[in-house]
Amino acid sequence: MESPSFSTMSFSSKTYDPSKERLMSKPSGKADPAGKFMEKDQMVGLNDKFVKLIDKVKNLEDEKKILETKLKILKGQEDYSGNVNAIVKQEKNDLQEKIDNLKRDQEKLKDELEDTQKEVKDAKKSYEDEVTKRIDLENDFIVSKK
Repeated sequence: MESPSFSTMSFSSKTYDPSKERLMSKPSGKADPAGKFMEKDQMVGLNDKFVKLIDKVKNLEDEKKILETKLKILKGQEDYSGNVNAIVKQEKNDLQEKIDNLKRDQEKLKDELEDTQKEVKDAKKSYEDEVTKRIDLENDFIVSKK
């Protein structure tokens, strides 16, 4: 339920002096200028009190809105905290799956490395054999040439 907004109202704000405030006596039917001034002062004082109350209501309404917003935020955090365990569990499962995939990839790469090292070793041996054959053939050629 929304309360009426008082922001469009304007009030005079003469200074309120409580020492001037006196209880109003019943009108005597005579036009008493001092009584009218006293009544006017009382009205100004009441008006000032009313303005202060309106300001207080505005401040309380603003504070209420702020507190309602904070409450919504806190309730949202409670809902989120309820999901934290599920989120952590899902993240843990995802990370474990990534670890398993990386371990499989590591095994494949180790096998490929071993195969490549074998190929390099075989190629090196073949090269050395070819170099040895060449040297032997060159030596044979030199010997046969002499």
